[in-house]
Amino acid sequence: MPSIAAIALLTVFSMLAHAPPAAGEGCGPDAIAAVIDATGARLRQLNGDSQRELNPKLRELAAKRGWPEHEVEARGYEFLRTEEVRALDAKAGQLLLDLDRLGDESRTKSAGCDRLREAQAAAARLIEVTRQRAALASARLDDALRPPTPKTAARPPEPPKTARTGEPASQPNAARAGDLEPPARPPAASSWDSRTRASDTPPGGSQPAPDRGEERTFTAEDIRAAGRGFFGTLSAELASVIEYAFRSYGSPNGYVLGTEGGGALFAGLRYGQGKLVTKSFGERRIYWQGPSLGTDFGVDGSRVMFLVYNIESPDEVLTRFAGIDGSAYLVGGVGITFLKKGRLILAPIRTGLGLRLGANVGYLKFTSEPSLNPF
Repeated sequence: MPSIAAIALLTVFSMLAHAPPAAGEGCGPDAIAAVIDATGARLRQLNGDSQRELNPKLRELAAKRGWPEHEVEARGYEFLRTEEVRALDAKAGQLLLDLDRLGDESRTKSAGCDRLREAQAAAARLIEVTRQRAALASARLDDALRPPTPKTAARPPEPPKTARTGEPASQPNAARAGDLEPPARPPAASSWDSRTRASDTPPGGSQPAPDRGEERTFTAEDIRAAGRGFFGTLSAELASVIEYAFRSYGSPNGYVLGTEGGGALFAGLRYGQGKLVTKSFGERRIYWQGPSLGTDFGVDGSRVMFLVYNIESPDEVLTRFAGIDGSAYLVGGVGITFLKKGRLILAPIRTGLGLRLGANVGYLKFTSEPSLNPF
């Protein structure tokens, strides 16, 4: 049963999302920012509620089906990715993009009440899609956990009656037309393949960027040491991915260490928080968000490391980065993709199921505050 605080928050959000601004009320950037902040608050509440409800069900299903511990998340991901879920993911990703756009435009253009109403409508739809996504996941898990319906015991055949004199004896084993079913067809072979093919070709014909001074950049050994301390170990796969990044773009002059969340708990959305580390500017806290085409279940807290190239000021990363098509490179359970904005390049490195979040990157937007981010 929802708490009084949850009901109050939902009521306030509903009023905010649907009520038109009264005469004299502001419709400027602050009003649109308030809508976005309220949306983030509601998403944070949904995240906590969904985590508490869905994670135990997934664990119960894993135990029931005998999934190995290291495959629970991957199998849960495949189990929950229905056609209906994929459609909701795409819709949520577009709504997030709309809210991002409205928030950005309100700072540079005349906001107006029309833009405010558009933001309110997009926020309300995003919340509803997220709730639908969580409800679908819960219902699918419930169906899988429900005990099978016991079959009714078959009645034993009655003994054949003795034919009366002059009547032909019945033929108990005679088959009537239509009683026999055609043999079942063998299942069609699936075209799905879980194997990942690694490519040694740098993405998009890219050329390594020249270092902007060794005193400002990090060496491969620096990054390996940071990765070892952050991920807990330096596997051969992680070392190979780091080497690929240096071969593709040279030495970074910054990196980000953080955690991500998303997937089944947020329809088609990816969120993260972490710290940006540079030699020239020290450290600072940053957040990121964006649509996710490859969502998963239970990935909240997945670790990610970004290599940052050509940064001249920490504020430069507070923008939207577009994914470079065909840039994904995977070795075993470690993957890297590349994003670009002007001269800036970001290279997120993910391990385990977390790499699913970045397998198909549309964009990531970095901010100095959580905004829509649930953290």
